[in-house]
Amino acid sequence: MVSQYRAELARRAAWHRQQRVLTVDYYRIRLKVAFPLPLVRPALPAFPVRGLPAYPWLTWLSWSYEERLHALAAHAGLADDESCREAVRRELRALASWPGYRQYDNPDLSAGHLLRLLGTARRGWPWLGRDVAAAVDAGIARGVDDLLPRIEARFGKYPDAAAILGLEKPGQVLQNIPVIGTLGAATAARAAGLAAAERLDAIALILVMATLDLRQDGHTEGVAYDGYVMDFVADWLAGVPAAQREAVMRHPRLGDLLDESIALGVPGKLEDVAPLGDVEPVEMPFHLSAHAKLERFESCPRRRWLLGQCDPARLRADALAILAGQDRAEAPAEAPPAGILDAHHAVVLRTGWAADDLAVAASCCRSTMNHIQLDAGSIVIGSGGRWLIDDPGYQQYMDTAERQFTIGPGAHNGPVINGRPQTHRRARLLERTESAHALRVTLDLTDCYEIGLDGLAVRRSIWLAAGQRAVVVADRVAGAGLDEVAYHWHGHPEAAWQTTAGTAALHIGTLALHIQSPHVAIDDAAICRLPGSRGQRTLCVRLTTPPPVVWWVFSCRDAPPAVTLAGPSGTRLMLGNQRFEA
Repeated sequence: MVSQYRAELARRAAWHRQQRVLTVDYYRIRLKVAFPLPLVRPALPAFPVRGLPAYPWLTWLSWSYEERLHALAAHAGLADDESCREAVRRELRALASWPGYRQYDNPDLSAGHLLRLLGTARRGWPWLGRDVAAAVDAGIARGVDDLLPRIEARFGKYPDAAAILGLEKPGQVLQNIPVIGTLGAATAARAAGLAAAERLDAIALILVMATLDLRQDGHTEGVAYDGYVMDFVADWLAGVPAAQREAVMRHPRLGDLLDESIALGVPGKLEDVAPLGDVEPVEMPFHLSAHAKLERFESCPRRRWLLGQCDPARLRADALAILAGQDRAEAPAEAPPAGILDAHHAVVLRTGWAADDLAVAASCCRSTMNHIQLDAGSIVIGSGGRWLIDDPGYQQYMDTAERQFTIGPGAHNGPVINGRPQTHRRARLLERTESAHALRVTLDLTDCYEIGLDGLAVRRSIWLAAGQRAVVVADRVAGAGLDEVAYHWHGHPEAAWQTTAGTAALHIGTLALHIQSPHVAIDDAAICRLPGSRGQRTLCVRLTTPPPVVWWVFSCRDAPPAVTLAGPSGTRLMLGNQRFEA
């Protein structure tokens, strides 16, 4: 794999070396902006963004600039390429001359990224030369002087992690943006040998330990944003005293992120994690960078296995630089067992990780953080490197129809009851059982709804039947005044839809996923493009006199299986000769 990592870095460096502008993809608003190189001053475009007058332009610019300089610097070191070194030196001189690195009046994401970039260059690129190193030191000092009062104002009041954990809403203190800004400043201050480094390290340690401690109570921002924070934690750890590093590395919840990354990968393409909550796996693979960086401190067979499964083209350049620089014999990698897996903000049932395996991930989270959506019980089903039953997996911040598509009543496939979606993140995992024939979990979603129906009870059971290559879903919805249950099953954006004899099917290449329910005859009219969709289609079904149990069957096979109802009030379903009891 080392040769593949080096080849990918060489490819990127060759491309970046030819560029005269930094192209930044503001993908959430579908806009690409070109910034002349080198970047001699902070650039804030004036393009109008509906509903967002102060768009975070510098955040995405900093992502792209980090990627560019890491690719050039890594290849320069590996291939002894002086042209790459000179490009990096020239652009660092310009970046180091900026008056500051934040866009907003807080320790924000752009400050975190750009200070981390300067700190990484100062600590890890010994060929900068005396003049560039001095300029970088001066830029770091200026940036840290600007941020330190803002960091103190936000976090200086907390003497230890317990002070944060004792708050009514500790998660709001630990939101990713100011934590990342603080970690970037601490990383840079230590690299430049600033007097402020000791104080920043102390604050950073409190924030990191509080975040890890709070995970015991379900705190999470989802795999993408948990990984985003951990990516900065891992860089910060590289420069801190051993005692602080050991305190973090020995924390019992440090491994939660690895659980998320492994459990949520789609079979056949593990870097595409399940789109539950705000994820964006193509644009935000920071969790994989975090794993590569943590591997520097302690080798982990599961972590090495995960990184070895990922396409090098999907890793950020800082991760590739670490993996390409390995000069020791690769330690053994260990594939984790399949079955029912705890992804901490989701529960995952899977037969394995290969392309011909099948996985279903269900959101099951009680975290109050904003990147966790109101999607309890919503599922995605994956095989062949695709999430065939899909979810938007992001939220549009602009005030458009797309915002409703990503977070509105039809955004997820949990039941919409009497026209009302979920309003709380209060799912509970009631049951998980594994047998020779099927994996099963049952979620209690009752407290996620605030509808006003007497005796409301909502439970979703999910089975993965490996022998049938099928996922079965049973929803028990009850309550006085129950009039309607609606469903919105999103298909993969690349899928072709087909309806035949009351069933639907999704086709991508040779892979087919059949969708059927004994309660509805699906026809073409049920396949909709919801307002705000970027192209994907949705199976929309409204049951106006819902039965006590609503069944859905999803099967990856050549033809839809025979499905029949049995038992009192349709509480039993037969899939061929296999029985499922709700």
